[in-house]
Amino acid sequence: ELQTVADKGLIKGYASVFEVFDFHNEKTVKGAFKRSIKEDFKGLDVPKIKVLSQHNWTQPIGLPVALMEDTAGLYFEAEISGNADNLPAKAMRALMSEGLVDGVSIGYRIRPGGIVELGEKDFDITQLRGPTWLWPCKLTDLLLMEFSPVTFPSNWEARLEVVKSMGRVQVPGHRFARLPAAPEPDDQGDNGDTKTDNSDE
Repeated sequence: ELQTVADKGLIKGYASVFEVFDFHNEKTVKGAFKRSIKEDFKGLDVPKIKVLSQHNWTQPIGLPVALMEDTAGLYFEAEISGNADNLPAKAMRALMSEGLVDGVSIGYRIRPGGIVELGEKDFDITQLRGPTWLWPCKLTDLLLMEFSPVTFPSNWEARLEVVKSMGRVQVPGHRFARLPAAPEPDDQGDNGDTKTDNSDE
């Protein structure tokens, strides 16, 4: 259970979900965020990974307080700024509390060798969500720079679970308590979900 800290809002959910094609026909595999979590989050007083509003790099609105890969995806808990002068944070907190923004999306760079094209036998064309001319790929190693609450996430399953502010918990009725565990990756290669370069949508 998240605890409210002063006037700051706390949110949690999945920034990326494994085993799902996004609208760019890309999947993120488990382990893709391992290096970023270790180097840019763990043990740092101020994480290098930021929370932005709708992928706008001029509008940082918070910081992650928990970040981990589980069998479902990249799980996070984040603290949204309660500073009255941070107007984008104030606006986003209102939008999330009302359920008008409930998606989450990641901004990243693909590390060298961190993207692999899938073979024709490695995917079901009916699972693709992007244009058929975009060849399906899996993302294996990403430099995670930020994640953002967004209106429409490229990874459609990446959603906020809880928005908590001022002692009140809002959980949209169609939300899940926690995604079911994804199957463990096999020798053919894992799959997961995400976008490309630095933002999802």
